[in-house]
Amino acid sequence: MMKQLSLVILSALGAATIVPATANAASLTPESYADKVEFYNPGDALVTLKNSDAALGENNWTSDMVGKNGWKGDIGVSLGKGGSIALEFTDNYLTGDGDVNSSDLWIFEIGKVPEDMLVDISIDGDAWYRVGLADKQDYRNDSGIGIDIDGLLNTHADLSLDTMFSFVRLTDNGTNTYTNGKSGADIDAVAALSSVAKSDVVDVPEPGMAVALGAIAFGAFIKRQQR
Repeated sequence: MMKQLSLVILSALGAATIVPATANAASLTPESYADKVEFYNPGDALVTLKNSDAALGENNWTSDMVGKNGWKGDIGVSLGKGGSIALEFTDNYLTGDGDVNSSDLWIFEIGKVPEDMLVDISIDGDAWYRVGLADKQDYRNDSGIGIDIDGLLNTHADLSLDTMFSFVRLTDNGTNTYTNGKSGADIDAVAALSSVAKSDVVDVPEPGMAVALGAIAFGAFIKRQQR
């Protein structure tokens, strides 16, 4: 499996900029990758590679697949013109790392020609927050593009640095090259570089609920004492 990551990181709501490689890029594990397809809406252009499950799990596209060997539907999925796919992390949350100059999310894009895609993230799969526009820079050196979400967390009124996300949505921007079945942005894998395991997250009751639970517990204690 190719773990090499480029030095290109997308700043939230802005264009990609060159920054130093980040240490957390080397921490990818099988748990880092998206686990489930929430939805897949291929665009109007011809899409022959519709196996959306190919975007799950670890990345397996390499640059030597460019040319006569090509790549098949078990490697990745084509979005088509204007198409989109939403993926869910079921065993971990995507988080920020507190640094706007490091990547929190990695998108492994397939192919020789970089193709722009819009990137959105969601807590619940209903409300979506736009991170920005992403594309890889050079297929010979890049296996995709890194994305920072801290800029979004710092500026959006509904979010905080502690917000955790379960969903990522990728949408072909509609202005790429659409000449064959592998049209639009092609996705190999998506990984959360900054994340926390869902098993490590303890649900904390809302303040009102905490008071109610405390009252119930106290009432139960009094009844035991009166027996």
